Amino acid sequence: MREIKEKIRNNEITYLSDEKLIQEVIFQLDKNINNDKKKWKQLLFDVIRKWKLSNEKFSTNQINYLIGGEAFNWKTLAIRLASQSKNLSNNEEFWKWVNESDHNGDIPEKDLKDFLGYEKFRAHLSYFYGVIVEQALIASVEDSQIKKTISSGILSNKEEIKSVYNIIYGDSREHLWQIFRMEYQIDILSTSFSVSDQESFVYWLFKLRLQNSDPARIASDTKQGLIKLEEIKNSKILRNKISNHKRL
Repeated sequence: MREIKEKIRNNEITYLSDEKLIQEVIFQLDKNINNDKKKWKQLLFDVIRKWKLSNEKFSTNQINYLIGGEAFNWKTLAIRLASQSKNLSNNEEFWKWVNESDHNGDIPEKDLKDFLGYEKFRAHLSYFYGVIVEQALIASVEDSQIKKTISSGILSNKEEIKSVYNIIYGDSREHLWQIFRMEYQIDILSTSFSVSDQESFVYWLFKLRLQNSDPARIASDTKQGLIKLEEIKNSKILRNKISNHKRL
């Protein structure tokens, strides 16, 4: 009983009443979009801003919108809402926007802050730095290791990739993953894990890095992640330009 109360307090249980409420919310969203189809994005953010559940079990998936109780992935919520929305599920403009836009949805930061509200915008920033930038940092260090290995005349291998986590976090990925799963009570014997699990792991690594690094190292790593993220963004823009040129 104590465990159930704890889960209720942490908003880890989705009740049937929640499911009914969600359906009502989506029904109202569709109704509002029908009244003004051009404002679908603003109307969607109205729902996102008021959303209360930090996670839920949808279909067969456990979806975590508020990672670590701090980092808000609004795009995951947008996709979840759209999947049951009559107006958005078949809206090509929505899917192109949510899949191809940047972490801010290609929306000016000031406007996004208004759309999400103060608390959710802060949580969105936590997601940006704690998950997106952290993933970019890992990718950057991985690229550096591969380049070093190739320049030395040795083919890169899995061991080189594994060493990335030792460089950033001081331990192997496998051991860090085990510690994370034990802390979050994820079945250690299970070989499957969700996108939410992966993002939670990255955010956990981010918090671990902040805890174990001095301010100068934190700033340097963050800058490295941001630079890599910009490289990825520019590369994506270039690929899109090439793709569009081929269609001409």
